[in-house]
Amino acid sequence: MWKLTLNGTNYFLTFPRVYTLGRKGTDIVVQGDKAVSRTHAQFTLSFVDDESILVIIDKSKTGTSVNKEKLTSNRRLNSGDVIELGAQSTQITVTLEKLAFACSGMRKAERHTVKTEYLSKIGARLVDDISDATYLLMYKIDVTAKVMLALVHGIPIVTPDYIRALEKRETNLTFLPDPTSYLPPIVDEELSSSMFDHTRSSVRRKLFDKKTFVFFSSDQHKQASEIIELAGGDSILYSTGPINDSFKKKHAGHYLVLPLEKDYDEEMKRKLKQVADLGLKFVDQNSIGFAILRADVKDLTPRDYAEFSKKSGGMKVNDLDKSKPTSKKKKEK
Repeated sequence: MWKLTLNGTNYFLTFPRVYTLGRKGTDIVVQGDKAVSRTHAQFTLSFVDDESILVIIDKSKTGTSVNKEKLTSNRRLNSGDVIELGAQSTQITVTLEKLAFACSGMRKAERHTVKTEYLSKIGARLVDDISDATYLLMYKIDVTAKVMLALVHGIPIVTPDYIRALEKRETNLTFLPDPTSYLPPIVDEELSSSMFDHTRSSVRRKLFDKKTFVFFSSDQHKQASEIIELAGGDSILYSTGPINDSFKKKHAGHYLVLPLEKDYDEEMKRKLKQVADLGLKFVDQNSIGFAILRADVKDLTPRDYAEFSKKSGGMKVNDLDKSKPTSKKKKEK
C-alpha cells in the first residue's frame, strides 16, 4: 500500500488504477498554486509478481521533480522519494507501507480463496508468521495462538469484509476503514469484544515483566513460550532433577504451569504431587490466556494442586502447536 503525504494529509493508494494529481478535479488536489496544472501528474499503480509498483507520469507544463531531479520520462517511485512541483515547491512524500495478512482458523481452501479473490486485488500478501502481518484474518474469533500473538503485537483482527472495504474506498483516498468495525464474531460467550482490543499492545508487551513461568511439559513449553516471552516474561522448562527444598527455594516466586490433559501420565502425576507436597501452587494455561486477553494479571493467582481437575490445565486455544517460537528458550537441567 502506497502512502502519499501532502501538507500533512495522507492519501492511500491500494487499488490498481491511474491516480491523478493537480489543481482541480483530481484524486489528489494541490491548492493555492496556479503554477500547478489542472492535471499535473498521474500515478499508475500495478501489481507484478506480488510486487507493488508505483509509476509517476508528468503531465504538466511547468515540470515535476523527484528527489530534486526533473522528470523527463516516466519514473518508478521508491519509498522515501520526495516529489516537488509548482511555484511554491510543494512537496509530496512517498511511502510504501506493508500490507500483509495472516490467517487463523481457516482451511487450506479458504486460505486460497482469500489470497486469490481478496488479497490479490489490493496487492496484499498472505503470510504465515503473525509477526510479518499487519492484520489477522478470521471468519470468527476463537482463542488461538495467532490471536494471542496478534494482541501482543498490536495487530488488528478482521474479517475478509475489511479487505473489501479497502478495495471500495478507491474514491476516498484519505480514508482507511476502522478495523475495529470488522472484528469477527466471537465464538465463546464468556469472551467480550473488549478483550480483542489490539490498541492495548503496549500494556500486553509488559504484562509478564519480571515474571517467570515454569513448564513441566516440553510440548506445552514450546507452544506457549513465545507468547509469554513476547509479553515480557521468561519461560523455563523443568526437565529432570530432584524436586526438593532446593527446587522450592529456586521456584518459590515463579508461576508453575499445570500441564495440559494430554500430558498427564503416571510420571507427570508423580512430579506434580511432589511439587504440591512442597507447598507450591500452580496456574493453568487458561489463566495465562485470560491475562493476555484482559491485559491484566490480577486473576493470575496460583492455586493449590487439589483445586484443579485434570482438564483445568487446558486453555481454550485451538492451534498453539502451530505457533513458531522465535526466541531462545531456557531449559532447566
